[in-house]
Order: sequence, then C-alpha cells, then structure tokens
Amino acid sequence: MGYQREYYRGRRERRNPFGDQNLAQLGKVYADIPIDAMQTAMTDLNSEYIRNRDLQDKYESALASAEVMAGDDVKKQQYIQGLRDKVDQFTQDTDGAYETGDNFVRGLARDVGNNEWLYKAMQNKKKFEEGEAAYKEDMRRGLNPQYFKPEGFTTEGIGPDGKTSLNEYDYYIGKGVDMDPTMQTFFEDLKANKSTYIDDFMNITTNTGVSNQRVQQVVEEGFQGLKQTDAYQQDLQNKRAQAQYTGVPFDEAAYDAQRKQEFAAVGERFVYNQKDRNPNRALFNAQLAARQKATSNQGNTTQWRQGAIGRRNQIEDESWLKGGDDKFSFSITNSKVNPTYAEAEPTMRRFNQPIVYAGNDRTTGAAMKSKTYGNAINTQATGEVVTTPFVVGPNPGYNAELINQAFEDAGKTYKYNYTAQKDYQDEMPYEGNIGGSSVFAGGRWNDVEGFDPKTLRVKVGSTTDSKGKPKDIYRDMSYILMDGEPVFVENRAQQVYNIADNEGNLTGEQVYAQASPEIASLAGFANDIGYSSISLDSSGLVSNSGNRIQNSIEKLDMVDPLNTNANVNYARRIYKNINNKIRDGKKLTPIDLAQLEEVDKTLMPQVFKQTSFEWQQKNESTKPNNTFD
Repeated sequence: MGYQREYYRGRRERRNPFGDQNLAQLGKVYADIPIDAMQTAMTDLNSEYIRNRDLQDKYESALASAEVMAGDDVKKQQYIQGLRDKVDQFTQDTDGAYETGDNFVRGLARDVGNNEWLYKAMQNKKKFEEGEAAYKEDMRRGLNPQYFKPEGFTTEGIGPDGKTSLNEYDYYIGKGVDMDPTMQTFFEDLKANKSTYIDDFMNITTNTGVSNQRVQQVVEEGFQGLKQTDAYQQDLQNKRAQAQYTGVPFDEAAYDAQRKQEFAAVGERFVYNQKDRNPNRALFNAQLAARQKATSNQGNTTQWRQGAIGRRNQIEDESWLKGGDDKFSFSITNSKVNPTYAEAEPTMRRFNQPIVYAGNDRTTGAAMKSKTYGNAINTQATGEVVTTPFVVGPNPGYNAELINQAFEDAGKTYKYNYTAQKDYQDEMPYEGNIGGSSVFAGGRWNDVEGFDPKTLRVKVGSTTDSKGKPKDIYRDMSYILMDGEPVFVENRAQQVYNIADNEGNLTGEQVYAQASPEIASLAGFANDIGYSSISLDSSGLVSNSGNRIQNSIEKLDMVDPLNTNANVNYARRIYKNINNKIRDGKKLTPIDLAQLEEVDKTLMPQVFKQTSFEWQQKNESTKPNNTFD
C-alpha cells in the first residue's frame, strides 16, 4: 500500500482531486467505513474546491479589470503578478487542495480590499475621467475652457522626505476669457478733444478726436481698475494654473506687464482724428494771387527746382560752458525748391504735424526725433521740401524671419534688431555731437557707417496674377549700418523752415516739418512722399486713427470716376480687400502689407498730385474728361 501511494503521488497532476467521486467501485475495504457518508463528504469537498478556486479567479479578474491611469498600469500588472505568484505557491504547497483554501482565499480578499495604493489609483482614475468629461462638455457648449492636467501622473511617488507616498490626481478647468471686451469698456466713454487752426492755404480746420496721450492716461489710471474685474481675475487664475501644471514658475509682474501692453493696444484702436475743413476761398484766392504776382518774374508758380542733396551741416548753439557750439550733419536724399512756398518774414506758428527740431531748444535729448510740439515757434518757410531717412519702428510690416532669410540669401550675416528699431524709432540719423558738450559728449549716431541707405530685397510670399500664374511678392527695404548692425529706415518728405529769435533774426537753426502727401507729390518725390494708407498698433491691428484707406479710395474716384483705368481699379481692389480684413478684425499678412505699400508708393503720389489744389486750379474742376496720366 505504501508503494502504491508513492507511485500514484508521483504520477498525480495538479487537478481537481475530487472530480472523480465513484467510490463504490473500491468495494467495502473496511466494514466500519460508511460509503454513503464518504460520498457526501467528497461532494462537499468538491464544492469547496470549486468555490475557492472560483473566488480566486474572480479576485484576479476584478483586479485585472480595475481601471487605473496609464502611469499606474505597470504597478497594477506587477500587483496582479504578485497575486498569481501567491496562488502558484499555495497550489504547490497544498498539491492543489483548494478545498483547504478558505483561509487563503480570505487572505487574498483582505490583501486586495485593504490595498491603499489600489484604492487611491482607482479613485485617481475616476477623477481623471471626470475631468475629461467636464472638458468635453464645456467644449461642446462652446465655452472655450482652459484645461490643465499633470503629464505622466503616477499614484505612487516620492515625498519631500524621500519616502514613498501616494499622490492625489487633480486637474484644472477654468472659464476661457476674452479680455478685449472688458478692456474696451474703459475707453468707450472717452470725451473727444477739439482744436481749430488755419493752415497755410487759409483753410479753417477743426480736429476732433482722441489722442494717444489721452489713451495712455486711461491706461495708467485705469489699469488698477482693470485688475479688479472678473475677467482679469479669471485670466490670472488660468495663467497661474497653467504655470502650476506645466511646472513653469509664474511671474505675476511679467503677467501684469503683458496685460498692460495689451490694454494699451486696445486703447490705440480708439485713437482717431476727424478733420472738418471749412475752406476760406476768398483768402485762399487772394493769397494765391499774391504769390503769383510776387513770383511772376520767376516763371510758373508751380515750378519745382532741384535743390542740393547729400550731407547738410547744422549748428546747435551752445554756451561756452558746454564747450561751444555743437556741429552735426545729416543726409538729404532729395531736395526740391519752389519760391511760391517761401516766406519773406518769419511768423509764429504751431505745427500740427510731427517735426524735427534741429535747434538747441529741443526737448528730446540727443535725438533728432520726429514728434509734435505744443508750443508756437517763430519760423520762416524756405520753400524747400526735402526727403530724409527716418528709423522705422518695430511694426509688423517688418517681419524679422523674412528679413533674416533675405540677408542670408544675399550672403550677409546681418540680423533684424528689434531693440534698435524700437530705441531709434522716428529718429533722423545724424553725425556729430548734439544735445550736450562738444568736448565731452559723443553723438548718438557717431558709429554709423555712412548714411547712404542700402537696399534689401525681401520676398514676403507668393500669390497668383490675374491669369492664375504664380507670382512672387517682394518688398524693397532700406537700411543703414550702425555699429555693424542694420537699422531699417524709410524716407519721409519734410518742409524746411528757418528758426528766428523773438526779434525776427534767423538763428541758423531749422525745423523739418512732415510735408503733406499733396506737397510731396507736387515736388515730384514719387515713392518717397511718405504716405501710408494705414497705421498699425503694437498688436498688429490697424488703429482707427491710421486708417486712411477710404480717403484714398475717394481720391481714386476723383481721378477715375468712370472706373476705366486698370491701375486705379487694381488699387481699388487692394484697398477694399484690406478694408474688409480691418473691418473683420483680422491681422494683415506680409503679402497684404507689400501690396498695400506698392499702391501707396507707386500710384498714390500721382493721385495726390492730380487732386492737389494746384492741379484743381489748372484744370478748374475734376470733370470725368480729366484723364489720369
């Protein structure tokens, strides 16, 4: 019997030991063993085996189906494998006797039910799914939610003390905020400024509008109020959450500075200047007749003569305490003179357009900066109109990426310098000392490598012509080198005035006042009249004060009322396309800006010339038969 027991034990495979319950065939080996009772006992043992095995399988199956986050799946699989290892060990130790496994199975249940990590991981998964569902619902409702969640999250982590800890999943869903409408409310009730002046042609002009200075005042005074709005606080909360979930430190001071900049950009849209002209024809005709009589021996009153170009020397009167007078020079790229516009005597005048004050009473430090002045200046018109280069500010029309690519294509290592363009914006470059001691102070532009602008041809994109063929769009940009770096400039037309003292004596100093496009075009400056049909704010949008497209279209209608000129019709299409984008609040592309510049610089000088007061005098009217040359 012992041999037989060892034999069968060696052959036995792991199986249900109670699957074969046909004990009657063994016969009645021992008269005192009740076969029926044994049969019942074996049936019960078999039921316990099945129950325990089934419970173990259910525990493993439930654990396998437990939903955890992706970062926790590896640990879950390790936990399942640990459970299987315990089962295998139990099977080995008991030779598969699951009928004895009640305590083992209960132990498995306790292990699974009391596993803190498993519980936390499943709760984190539920919270993750809640966040995903809430975000999708907000998106469906068009609420533009701000949704931030941790990346690569795992329930198990290492605490600050270096010990294992359990992490709780969290997410952030904030209300998306459009700050623009809230910012606009601060400017909607701005009261317009109003001023009246009489120009050189005796037209009485009333200016009504909101100035940049007024907008800036609102920005400075209203920013603290903006910070208290619900929109601002919600946006601030969103940005803090974004920093938290991306691991980037949040700089609230930088955030406030950015919002303030955007606040100012919104305000720029409210800047406007409405001009209402009341022409005084009697005075205009009288003045024109006087000019014609005074210059009758000089030929046609509208005759423009070529003036001197190149370097122009200037003296800034300084006291001997500062080392004597400052001497400096600047570049005149073109010059035209018309005696009709010359004055015999100086007169006190307030310039409403930007001027360069080339004198010792400047308030701009060591900078020849074009700006407006509130005070009247005793000046005498010379009859000269010139073009001079001015530094272009960092406006969106000068795309750094496209410019740098153009430099690279031209075999140059220069790069667009945003800081330089901003620092020197609206300055007229000069050479020498100014605004300080000629002995100790160096000029702001002493390191310029010549004032003759260089041309950079920049490809801004491609389009199709009227026949559908590909067409590359280019812009020619001018720059000068300062300290080995390019500074981009554009020519502007300036009327020249001599400065006189209170007694009417000329001081040798001058004022350069921005010329109107009509005067510049009459002088024959063509592409350099300095006209632009738009003005962009810092955000790249067209400001209300700088949208002159409709005025340009009206002038096009004057020279071509029957829409018969192809060039004029092309310009109309460009202007209307740009106007539509402005109306829709869209930013203009580099191609848009290039096409607009092409029309402004090549066609509009001719238009302004043929709609000027002199052209109207010669043609008496703008009848349809007055063709566009």
